[in-house]
Amino acid sequence: MKQRVLAGFLAVTLVFGLCGCAKKTAEKEASPKEVQEQAAEETETAAEEKTDTTEESAPLTVLTCGKSYYEYDEEIEQELFSGITEGVVLAEECKDAYPKLYDALQKNWEQVLADSDKYAMEQKKEARTLYEEVVANGGEPGYMNHFVCENKVYVHRADEKVLSYSTNNYTFLGGVHGMYGDFGDTFDAQTGEKLKLSDVITDPKAYGQILFDKVSENYPDVVDYLEDPNTLRDQIVEEVSSPDAYNWELDPDGIVYFFNPYDIAAYAAGQQIIKVGYKEQPELFNEAYLPPEGRDYVCDAPAGNNFMLDADGDGKFEIDSVYPHYVEDSGDYSTYAGFDVGIGEGQTITIAEDFYLYEATGCYAQFANGKTYLLVDCQTDNDYHEVIVCEVGNGDVREVGRYGVTPRYESYEEESGIYYAYAYTDPAAMQMSEHFDRLSTYYAGGTYRMTDQGKIEPLGDYAYLSEGNRDYFVLTSTAEIQADIVDEKGGVKESDATFPEGTHFTIYRTSYPSDAWDECQVDCLLEDGTIVRFNYTMDSDGNRLVNGQNEWDIFDNLLYAG
Repeated sequence: MKQRVLAGFLAVTLVFGLCGCAKKTAEKEASPKEVQEQAAEETETAAEEKTDTTEESAPLTVLTCGKSYYEYDEEIEQELFSGITEGVVLAEECKDAYPKLYDALQKNWEQVLADSDKYAMEQKKEARTLYEEVVANGGEPGYMNHFVCENKVYVHRADEKVLSYSTNNYTFLGGVHGMYGDFGDTFDAQTGEKLKLSDVITDPKAYGQILFDKVSENYPDVVDYLEDPNTLRDQIVEEVSSPDAYNWELDPDGIVYFFNPYDIAAYAAGQQIIKVGYKEQPELFNEAYLPPEGRDYVCDAPAGNNFMLDADGDGKFEIDSVYPHYVEDSGDYSTYAGFDVGIGEGQTITIAEDFYLYEATGCYAQFANGKTYLLVDCQTDNDYHEVIVCEVGNGDVREVGRYGVTPRYESYEEESGIYYAYAYTDPAAMQMSEHFDRLSTYYAGGTYRMTDQGKIEPLGDYAYLSEGNRDYFVLTSTAEIQADIVDEKGGVKESDATFPEGTHFTIYRTSYPSDAWDECQVDCLLEDGTIVRFNYTMDSDGNRLVNGQNEWDIFDNLLYAG
């Protein structure tokens, strides 16, 4: 199989995109605060470009955050525990506009993190105890499967009314099989209060009846198995009428309820996931929490791959799933080529069969004018990503574009292992990164927008490396170099300045991809914060040139992947 990892620490850099442990530096012309302010200004500008029908509101920039756990005992050569826990917070620039929601999410994440740390420690001990019992009873070292606990979040709706997301859990603690399920959290964006189902649904009993009817229709085996279906109806009505009902989340087009294994059926029956659209049952919903008029959305799918997309509100899904397309004997490096999109009643459409990948995960964009697009993030060799955009409508799904972008990481705290990444929620202001091969291999990005024609395009002139990621890309010159000194906006302050051999240049930002290589620029920071601009070109032999010189002749530590 083709190499999928990158050389040295570059693997960490690309896997985490723009992650890295942010370090304090002396005051610079291009400080992280200035970069964040510029990103916030771009986000606000993008939000202002929305249609006049959109209610005015401050942008809600959402971050998913997470921490990984791993326990391996080198002495006994046994993997004991692995896991990940994720949560949701708001970006710092949202604090003034949504102070109560900001504080509530911070507090919630701190509690999730504390609970996860405690749980991970307990399960590491449990795994070690079980391992010792296995060995004591004659089992071979390495025989025991390690314990796993993964909690991954999916953000479904973020606007001035609500923030709603779900957590997909998978746990294996040494039994016959693991356990899995989905759980929702929905917050009032203005008060920061966690909403109950009864806050959103006007008649829980009527909602319970609708859920039962849809379970009967979509999962008939669950009902047929019972001697008296009325018991299931009563159970569902009782569950959704309870103030503790938490197996739900809000999408841009409706409410999703999760019946996890053992909730209403045996483990073998799997999950039952039911969606009821706002337009399908308008009398069922509290108007205060319906989506604002004229709002455009980007939304994660429930449970990752179960899309349940009902854009037109007719109660039938235009898309119900997205999975990598399996090729039994592809003759290539991967067993997947493209991905299958479920369009209901067991029918699928295969997209991008020429594109070999290892994983495909997706979200969808819904525009107020009725346009709907599927965005599938495809992971390919060397941890690179490609987003394939497909238009959805009239019973069809067709590819309309490919873009080398991936969600942008805000930061990565190396000591704690905690990361923060931007969630896609608003087509007019999406934080993305692109893969660049300029003076090294790295991801850099900023604010992008998706148009209602399905195009993804950057806002602004430059793609920035995060401050933490820049720590990896400090290049030392091996010869005297001439380059321009520019200001933060790219204006030339001094032409053809001379920099001696041994000067340290930190890669800071790059212009976006262009068909004309002579228009590409890479800006680097000196230790005093000065911005130095290199014009990046390629000659007829494919050599990369920096201000006319071969890059390998003037730098000794370029970090290219592959």
